[in-house]
This record gives sequence, structure tokens and C-alpha cells, in this order.
Amino acid sequence: MVAFDRSGGRVTEVVLQGSGDRLRLTARAGSVASSSEMPRVGVASWSRTLVRCRGIKSLPADELVRVLDILGDGELPERVPAWRRACGALPTAGEGRTALLTAWMPGEGDPASDETNTTYATAPAALALAVSLADGCVFASDDAQGVLIVAASGPEGLLVRALRETPGVVGSDEHVEKRLREAAGAVGLHDDAVRSALAASASPWDGRHVGWSPAISEAIERRVEGWPKDASEAASVLLPACAAMLAMSDDAAVRRLAGMRASQPATQESVGQRVDNWLVSRRHVTIACAVFLLVLLFAPLLAAKARETMLSGKVRRAEELSEKYQADARKAAIYEQLNERVWPMTKMLAEVSAAAPVHVVVQSVRMDSTAQIDIEGFVQVTSAGPTLEGPPETLLTQFEAALNKLGTLGAVTVVRREVVGDSVEFQISARVRSATSPGSVPMDYAAIPLAEVLYGEGASNDTTPVVASASPSSSRPRPSGGTRREESEDRAERDDAIESGRSASADRRPSGESGPASVDGVPTAITDDQIAAMDRATLMSEWRVRLSASRDTKNDEATRARLAEEATKLIERFRALGSEG
Repeated sequence: MVAFDRSGGRVTEVVLQGSGDRLRLTARAGSVASSSEMPRVGVASWSRTLVRCRGIKSLPADELVRVLDILGDGELPERVPAWRRACGALPTAGEGRTALLTAWMPGEGDPASDETNTTYATAPAALALAVSLADGCVFASDDAQGVLIVAASGPEGLLVRALRETPGVVGSDEHVEKRLREAAGAVGLHDDAVRSALAASASPWDGRHVGWSPAISEAIERRVEGWPKDASEAASVLLPACAAMLAMSDDAAVRRLAGMRASQPATQESVGQRVDNWLVSRRHVTIACAVFLLVLLFAPLLAAKARETMLSGKVRRAEELSEKYQADARKAAIYEQLNERVWPMTKMLAEVSAAAPVHVVVQSVRMDSTAQIDIEGFVQVTSAGPTLEGPPETLLTQFEAALNKLGTLGAVTVVRREVVGDSVEFQISARVRSATSPGSVPMDYAAIPLAEVLYGEGASNDTTPVVASASPSSSRPRPSGGTRREESEDRAERDDAIESGRSASADRRPSGESGPASVDGVPTAITDDQIAAMDRATLMSEWRVRLSASRDTKNDEATRARLAEEATKLIERFRALGSEG
């Protein structure tokens, strides 16, 4: 890439080769060779340059191009032709970008119109690229033309300004420092960046001054191999080198800033013009006539075939819709029949009750028209009843798991759980999944009564239940503002119910039996053959006896181990008989 700068009455030409961040610079003086076949980019005249800066968000490439074109039409003068506009975007701090809208005003001394291989970039765009490489300031002034260009990049973005000033005042240090401070303050830079740019300024020739922060110089040296060490030489090649980097950028939004033309490019021929040129030949006219005849002959056939294809697709679609409508009608009829049927409430209540573990009292089961079931109850254990493994809260977890395993309910959720004394009040909600299918209950109490499960063979269910039949608190909601006397009466009533359950618990055991059959208070040993010959009721009774005795600390350790082992064999046999049935 050949880059040149003709401003200020001199021509500076450089050659930049490479790609990405690996570039090599070759500087040479003299006139620009018009016979060069390499791509060329020049720096437009400083005095006829316009620039606008706008902060924009990061967008996809196609959307970004449209946004830049819209901004250029609104911000740049209408008298500037389209080929002398360049609207691009440079990356800045953070996730956004800075849109640069540049224009090159026509005037005297414009380049010749035959430079078809040459594009141009403005001096503000070139300096903007320099400050985009690192935070800092850069400026370029020309006393003869009365032009001052300042650029700054910092935490708050990027800013470029092209100012027409009074000749003789433009290059003074005081004036340049004032303009630089304005730009630096707008992007969040400190005064140190301004002072460092002024300190590193150089004058490549009379009337022109260029300066930049050391951080920018270091960034350019890391990217461009062969960058001049001398400050004056580096100042003379800064603008053309940056213009070349704009034209060689991998980012399309950056390359647009080096796409201006000195004159209107040659327009392409329209379709009609190309057709006219093609029909000049007699041979081409013969081919066109033959094609026309073929189209005239086969057009009806092709149209009929296309219509057949279209109608076949519509018929196929209509058949699919008809089948779908019929299936929906059958499904609606099934739903209508289901709505007219009555839920098997007795079956569902029996399954919910069978799923409740011992000591869980189900007080109410409600179901609404949306097939939602609400179960309320409480868990309470009396000292005279059977032994409970773990705290009462575990029974609620077991109840929830048993409801999930029924198969007829779904979405089982514990809505409320409240511990009151030695009881746990609860409310469970569930959805009816399949009311008519048989549920998988944990134990069939029709084959073995609950009393026999708790106390052994021969026990009765006719006495008062061990657990109080009413919930301690949730079964009878008290009105707001109740007195302490009413609360004490309710508590006394609840305690009486529990005490009556304790006194009646002994009546549930089989008559003439106060505990498991034993020798000196310890259940006798049983063999595997005896276990195999037992039925389910006997197995459950013997299991309860030995499980209770294995936890009695009055027995020695060896006896408790034997009883625990026999209890394990009994429950395994019981489960095996259940799976066989």
C-alpha cells in the first residue's frame, strides 16, 4: 500500500506492507509515481476537511453500515457529493464505538480525475486512528492554511476536531494547549497527556507542527516495523502511515474512512444498455428469437405443470387438516364423556387413607372441579401406642412419598407444615392424574387389619383409636379475637382425647396376651423353615414382636442381635409373599 500527503506544498510518500498488527514501513521522498500498480491512498487537503463524531453501540456489520450511512446523510452538508464522504467507526473504551463522519469539500487544486487506483482519507480520520491505538492526545497544525486538528482518546470515548483558525496563531503553544485541554477534558484525560503531547511535538517543515503522547508513539512502534526514531521524520510520515493503516484494516467499518474519491467513479451500465449492446450482433439476435419461440411453445405446458404442483400441495394440506380436525373432534367427544362421569371418590379416599402411615390422621380430603385434591390432617404419637422410628416429621415425608407412588395422583406438594407440641399439622395438595386406574398402596389392610399390623395376630379394631380423632388446632379454626379461656378449654379437650387414646391402646392387643410369646420374656428362636411356612398375617405379627424385643435394653446384646436378624428375615419373607401375590 502506497500512502502520500500533498498538503503544505510538499509530497511525503510511504510504502506500508503486511497485514493485521505486523506491518513494515518504508519512507521515501519525491513525487508520487503515477505508474505504480500498488493500491494507493492519499491524505485529503486539510483546509477542506469536515469531521463529526458520534458515539454508537456495537452492532452487527450490516446494521452498522446502514446506521453510518444514515448518520452521514443527516450530519454532513448536502452539497458534498457521495464519493467525497467517508463514514466509518473506530473502537473505543468499553463496548461501544465512535462513528467518524468525514467529508472532503471540492475546491481548487484537487487531484486529477484519472487517478482510478487512488482513494483518499481525511487528516482527522488518520489522527483518530492514531489515538484509537492508545489513550492520549495528538495534534497537527498548519500556519499557512490556518488549520488545527486535535484528537484525544480516554476512558470516556474518542474525540476529533478540525478547526479553521487565524494564520499565525494556529501553531502557537498557548493556542494548541487550550484546544488540547478542551478535547482531553471531554474524554476524561488528565493534563499530563496534554503536556506530554506538547513536549513531544516536532516541526517536519516550516509552518507545520505535529505532536502526540508517548503512549501513542509506543503503540505505533509496536505495530509498525521500521518506524522512524527521529521525531521530525516520524512527524512527517504520521498522517500518510495512518491513512494506509485505515485502508489496510481488517475491519470494514474502519476501511470505509479511506474510501473517498477525488472525482465521480465510472458508473456501471444499466441492464437495458447491456441488452442493447448484446443485441448488436446478428448471432445474438438469432439466439434471442429461438429462445422466444421455445418459451412461446412450452409456456402453456409449464404453466399447467406449475398449477398442478400448486394444487396438489393445497389438496395434500387440506387432507392433513381434515384428518387433524377429525382427531380433534374424537378427542373432544371423549373429554365430553369424561366430564359427565362421576369421580370414583370412594376408591380415591381409600387409596389416600391406605397411603397414610401409622400415626398420620387424615381429617379432610377435598377435590374441586379442576381435579385438585387438598388433604389436611396431623401427626401425633401417644406414649402408649406402638414405637415410632424417628421424629413425627418423618411420617409426613413418608406420606408424601406414598402419595407420589400411588400412580393416580401427581404434583404432590406439602403446602403447609406446622409443629405444635408433639404433633405436626399439615396440608397437602395434589392433582388427579388417573382416577380410574388402580393405585399402588403400601399395604393392603383388607388382608391384614391395622390392629394386627400394630399389635400382632388377634388384635381388634373395635376399641378407641390410639391417636386422637381431632386435630389439635387446624380442624376447628378459631375466629379472630378469641379469649384465653376459650383457648385453654380447647387445649384441655385435646388433652382429654389423647389421654383416652392412651387408656384404650392396651385393649387393642390380642386377648390373654400382654406382649409377644416368649420364654422368660424373650421371644423364642425360629428357624428358616418355620418362617417359610408362615402366612402373611403370622409373618407381620412375629416381625412386630421381634422388632420390639430387639430394641429392649433389658435383653443382652447377643439376644438383641438374634431378634434383629429374625425380624429382618420375617419382613423379607413378608415382602416376597406380597410380590408373588
